[in-house]
Amino acid sequence: MALRGFNQLKEDTSQPSSDTKPGVWTRKISFRLCSSIANGLNLASKKFLLIVAALYSGALVTVGGIYWYTKHTLEKVQPVPDDWTFKQKLLGLAGANHHEEERYGIVLKYYEELVNELVLNEDGSVKDIDKKSPAWLAGYADIVLRLGLSQEKMGHREDARQALESGCSIPYGQKSLKAKGELQLGLYEKEIGNHRQAEKLIRKSIGYLLSKDQITDTSGSVIVNKTTLLTDEQVTPLMELAKLYVAQKRLKEALNLFLSIQRGIKEHARSLGDSKHLADPKCLEPTVMSYVSEILWALNNKRDAIIWAEGSYHEANNKSRGRIECGLCAQMAANNVSKMYKHFKMTDQSEQFKKLSENQYIAPINSRKKEPFWTKHWLAGTVLLKKNQNIAPAGLQFAENSLLG
Repeated sequence: MALRGFNQLKEDTSQPSSDTKPGVWTRKISFRLCSSIANGLNLASKKFLLIVAALYSGALVTVGGIYWYTKHTLEKVQPVPDDWTFKQKLLGLAGANHHEEERYGIVLKYYEELVNELVLNEDGSVKDIDKKSPAWLAGYADIVLRLGLSQEKMGHREDARQALESGCSIPYGQKSLKAKGELQLGLYEKEIGNHRQAEKLIRKSIGYLLSKDQITDTSGSVIVNKTTLLTDEQVTPLMELAKLYVAQKRLKEALNLFLSIQRGIKEHARSLGDSKHLADPKCLEPTVMSYVSEILWALNNKRDAIIWAEGSYHEANNKSRGRIECGLCAQMAANNVSKMYKHFKMTDQSEQFKKLSENQYIAPINSRKKEPFWTKHWLAGTVLLKKNQNIAPAGLQFAENSLLG
């Protein structure tokens, strides 16, 4: 009815005649005013709707653009299978991003939900994943391994072991993640004294990262070949294997492996040419040199041990600005040198390096965006030998985090 009334009034837009009844013109003026306002509101509404539509479309384009850019970038780090749902892909990529940034608590949130999405039916029963495509299984294995590694970082040891064993058992997935998974499982075995199984798992980790022409792997020990260039990722399990040899008191094998690791690190730095400043950002070479010095000391090659320890200190100290690991390594090496000189009753030299250790610059934790993923394996947990009078000379007490601590 209201619309009909508006149409009737709009038909009469003439001036009032002399016999027009009072009030009629007023009503016409009122209507014209209302009609003008209505037209304005109608136009404004159309503009508003156009703006909303444009904003909504822009938001969709923006979200879509961000998604596709993020997807393209992150899929280089963590590929996601095409047969995953859109939600599963988002969870997979988001979790991978947080894992790379070492936000492990958030990783657990995303990946626990994703795993449930992937393996559980709506009624809560478990899906049969054996018939899934290789790409699906590869993505699933990667996610489970990232989940397990994150659980380990958060201190959820049993959950981590279960996830890592599950991820490593699937014959698909990224080799780099498999290597980290096998290495962590090997470290678990080492902790409980199961050295044979630990060595087997650590060797599997190495096998994912290095080819047969890069290392010599006999039934007895592993050594890096002369022409091999070692990346940080490859150094990690090799160092853990050398540390396992020390735990087994296989000192000569450990020494040979550490020396070959150092050579591989140098070869990698040499290959960078003028970009040497990019080499060894985690201070691996000085750390290896410190290990070598302590093994030499344990083998009674004390003077050579001092030379290597001093070399470790100077190499690490030169790189300590802005690098936490290098500062810690320099501090540890200087303390070891001080103890070594003290053993020879060379008081002045001992005091000199003691002061260097005490005054060593350590870069603040917030001096860079994040800590390297495996820092703790290299420095915070570098105890390789228990205090043993048959190995460490009487009276020698190394730094708390040292090889012979």
